[in-house]
Formats: sequence, structure tokens, C-alpha cells
Amino acid sequence: MRTGATLAAMSLEATMNYRRIDDRVTTSGAVPREVLDALKADGYEVVINLMPDDSDWAVSGEADSVTGQGLGYVYLPVDFTAPSTTDLDAFVAAMDANEGKVVHVHCAANYRV
Repeated sequence: MRTGATLAAMSLEATMNYRRIDDRVTTSGAVPREVLDALKADGYEVVINLMPDDSDWAVSGEADSVTGQGLGYVYLPVDFTAPSTTDLDAFVAAMDANEGKVVHVHCAANYRV
């Protein structure tokens, strides 16, 4: 049986630098696999991942976990040390394409977001 502390540690709200922007958009740092696996049950429709796959905090198989739940997945790897206007344009396009959906955006620490 899980304790309350264990359940809290496994929620999206417990991820590093979690922020609710409005009723449809949240952001955070890296999302643990067990939390990724429950995003559909939590009402999410799309995940936008700004963290490069070679990051120390990247979750192996993240895209498969998300799309396997029937959620949309957008991978926009942004170099933390050199974000570009091209990165910004791609992010704006992804947000526009998913307007009206419940979206979670994340990177490693919620500094790129």
C-alpha cells in the first residue's frame, strides 16, 4: 500500500518547479516515468518536451509512454545554453496547434519553459 507521501511524490504537482499557468497549461522540470504514465488519467491531452534526449534527466521512452496513452507528443529539444528564435517559433507553433487542449510543457528544471 502506498503512503500519502509516496503518492504526493508521484504526482505532477510534486515535480521540480511545477507551475500551473491556467486551467489548460502546466509546466515543470523533468517528469518521472510513473507520472508520465498517468498523464491521461490526470486529464492531459498533449506533452511538449523541450529537454534534449541526451540530458541526464531525460526519461527513456518518454515519447512511447505519452503516445501510448493516446496523447499528443511534441519534442522540441532546446539547447539550454543557446536557445534560438527558431526554438521559440517552433514552441509558439506547437502551442497554437494545440490551442484549447490540456497541455503539459517540461524541460529538465523548468528554466527553458
